[in-house]
Amino acid sequence: MLDLTSEHEVVTPPWRDRVCLGLKGKINEVARAIAGDTDARDMTFTLIKESARSICAEVEIDGQSAFLKLFDGEGEADQLAYMREKTCLLSFRGSGLVPRILAFSNPGRFVITEWVSKGQVQDRLDRLSAEDTGAKLGRWLARYDAVSPAESACGNWYSYLNRFGAEIDLQAVETAQDLLLEIPLCGRSLARNDAALGNFMLTHKGDIIACDFEAATMRPRGWDYLQLYRALILRFADRAADAVEAFADGYAAEHKGALIADELNVVARILFCAEAVAGRKDREALAWL
Repeated sequence: MLDLTSEHEVVTPPWRDRVCLGLKGKINEVARAIAGDTDARDMTFTLIKESARSICAEVEIDGQSAFLKLFDGEGEADQLAYMREKTCLLSFRGSGLVPRILAFSNPGRFVITEWVSKGQVQDRLDRLSAEDTGAKLGRWLARYDAVSPAESACGNWYSYLNRFGAEIDLQAVETAQDLLLEIPLCGRSLARNDAALGNFMLTHKGDIIACDFEAATMRPRGWDYLQLYRALILRFADRAADAVEAFADGYAAEHKGALIADELNVVARILFCAEAVAGRKDREALAWL
């Protein structure tokens, strides 16, 4: 428990000092956001993970729990990470795609969301089969794309991916240029830009909830599709074909927009290969398509 009232010097783990400093002057408001009118002195914090940029912790008070993410890094990138997280949680509230946001503080740079407890979560995706994981992610992504803030953009995938330079070796993939030139961009939208499967949770209803949006940015529509396609291949190396096929089918079944799963599959395969061989002096042209 954080002792915010004692005048005695208390030796606490560094992460507790960071939380205490980040929530200074806002403890009562945090308590009310979670449990209504209650005594903030009974609030406890349990560390989930920490980094130089942020701290994630479970907050418990009066029998109720919430999730705290505090961005207390001092750099501009840390401040931008907070703004991205907050903006996404607010943009997608009510969609059922993300945890419900309870409170946020711009001066304190923290967000508080509902706590998805063990009793609410059926399992994490890493214990599902390749097909189930792919299908559920595909359907989630289609629903996410439908409500994601978007803007117009033109061009094609070859011109766009070429901007990444040495990170993506398109010349190493046979016919990549010809194929990508024929696949147009369909505008830009707010992409999660983070394919870590550990940031997805599965509820008892079978719905996916995604967390961690600090890397979110505007990218061509379909960017998250490419990222998750790659993540599925890496996660299910021995069942990659089944995982990505289920992913494409789930996405196509739910998607109502202009994106075509077959075209995104072509882009995703090329991107995966081009990233894999980028910088290799001994690489030969890959003919995967």
